Amino acid sequence: PTLIKHDQALLPKDVQCAASSPKIAIHKNSAVISCDKYIHFYCFRNSKWLRTTTVALLNTHNISLAVWKDTAVIGVPYDRNAKGVTTGGAYIFERDGTSGTWYQVKKIVPKKKRK
Repeated sequence: PTLIKHDQALLPKDVQCAASSPKIAIHKNSAVISCDKYIHFYCFRNSKWLRTTTVALLNTHNISLAVWKDTAVIGVPYDRNAKGVTTGGAYIFERDGTSGTWYQVKKIVPKKKRK
C-alpha cells in the first residue's frame, strides 16, 4: 500500500503490511503509521518525509493512533501485562525536536480493580 502526503509515498516499497491495512495519523509535519507489529514515525523536513524511528509492539490488532505536534499516542487494546493477562495499554511517544527521533516516554495501563 502507498500512503501519500505532499506527493511522496510514506511507506517504501520494501515495507509490506501482511496482517491488515496500515493505519495512519498525520498532524502537520508528523506522521505515525502502523504496519503489522511495527510502528513507523516520520517527520516532514526539506520537502520530503523522513522515517526517523521504527518500533515493534506486540498484540497490535485493532490499535489506534493519534499524533499532535511532537506527541504520539498508540492505543493497544490487546496489550498484556507481566502476568500475560490482556489489559490494554497506551504507549506515549515524544519526538526530539533536533534529531526527529521518537522516544517512548510512558506506558499507561489500567489500575488494578479495587475490591
